[in-house]
Amino acid sequence: MKDMLTPELIQGIITVATPLGIAAIKKLIPGIKPVYLPLAAPVIGCLAAIASNYAGAPEVSLLAGAVFGGLGVWLREAADQLNKARV
Repeated sequence: MKDMLTPELIQGIITVATPLGIAAIKKLIPGIKPVYLPLAAPVIGCLAAIASNYAGAPEVSLLAGAVFGGLGVWLREAADQLNKARV
């Protein structure tokens, strides 16, 4: 399994997992201001990169973790806006 993991795959996982982490934060802390949620995305991406590096996965830089964490939230928001425009 370890041979199947590449830095690109880890970055993709971070991109998909960050919006899920944001949704979990919204559920756990219902009173949080919505402006803080997108700002938390790069932090979550960095934490995911640190966790994967310590777990023995291929090395992912903290900058890449932050970028791909933000990208996940951006893609989710873009999909939401496209769905609203279609209606």
